[in-house]
Amino acid sequence: MRITSTAATTLIVTLLAACGTQAPTRPSTPKAEHEVVDATPEQVANCKYLDDVSSVSGAGTFAGAARAGARREVVNKAAALGATHLVWLESSQVLDSTTTRGRAYRCD
Repeated sequence: MRITSTAATTLIVTLLAACGTQAPTRPSTPKAEHEVVDATPEQVANCKYLDDVSSVSGAGTFAGAARAGARREVVNKAAALGATHLVWLESSQVLDSTTTRGRAYRCD
């Protein structure tokens, strides 16, 4: 009985360790060619509005890493539009996913 219990414990620990070794991958947006600066609405009052950009992150065990990846994706999408500044909008959560959104602006 002790051998079975030890084997079961070893199996469970191994499976749990395997689950926590790597965050899930997602298709990536190309890295920004130029820096996009976080801004407030007041700072972009005289800038050109380009578009709203967003990304959806999963939740669960890797929620933190997924949200960070979603933020990077929003910045990269803004950069692809030619944005120099990004005003972050409130994130929304539905069930197991969080939508991260921002407004992209070009300030010359």
